[in-house]
Amino acid sequence: MTVELPQRTKIDRPMPGDLATQAEELIIREARRRHRRRMMARAGIVVLVFAGLAIGVAMLASHRSSGTQSSPLPTRPGTSAPTGSRCQSGQLKVTSISGGSGMGQTDEVIGFLNVSRASCNLVGYPTVVALDAHGDRVATAKPTLVGIGGIHTVATAPPVVTLGPGQSASATIDGESHPSGSATSCPSYSSFLVTPPGWTRSIVVSSWSGWEPGPFPGCLPIAITPVVPGDSGALPATQSPVPTAAPSSGSSTPATLQSHGTSVAVPMTAEDGVG
Repeated sequence: MTVELPQRTKIDRPMPGDLATQAEELIIREARRRHRRRMMARAGIVVLVFAGLAIGVAMLASHRSSGTQSSPLPTRPGTSAPTGSRCQSGQLKVTSISGGSGMGQTDEVIGFLNVSRASCNLVGYPTVVALDAHGDRVATAKPTLVGIGGIHTVATAPPVVTLGPGQSASATIDGESHPSGSATSCPSYSSFLVTPPGWTRSIVVSSWSGWEPGPFPGCLPIAITPVVPGDSGALPATQSPVPTAAPSSGSSTPATLQSHGTSVAVPMTAEDGVG
């Protein structure tokens, strides 16, 4: 007897060149192209990020480098840049130098002597508060560029005064000694509370009544002129407008005087002190 076994079915496979094979190859190629484009885009983003970081680091380094370099102060022909920092508490001795009167006006010159071993700068107006016989504050001097003292030149602002060790500067308190209107008397001030420019500590100095020490007349509001070189309280001065060296210092170095664009604002609050 003959037995016939069933034949196995062959799996159909696409033949090269038929439509199914071509479609499959196109899909594969397109997928590969999209993959390559995505990889290139990611690589480009990474490159841009690193380039931005490199530029930022370079700019930061350049900024820090430029910030550490010191820029010289601008100067005008014939002048030199101020040396030293602002005069601090303890560097100056504040005193009443002299007084004067004439034509109903009274003035008092306040001196600032550098008693330290370093140069320092003063610029602007001292704060001056008048004290009565009881030590009470009764009036505050108004800053004025030109008075009996002050800046008698074409300058429009206080100068920067550099004081070497043993050198001095000064400012002038202006007042009126003649009663005005129907008044027959005027208030007077027994002393002044002086705060150098940039200080918070005040010094009590005695007052002058004309050419001699005594109560300072206050028939009109008092005024204070800016700090100038020397001990006359004015610029130009009757004496040389360079700071006066103390006899013990042996210094003959003149102060540096430079035009300053704006006046220095002085705080009106002060701490009482005696110097």
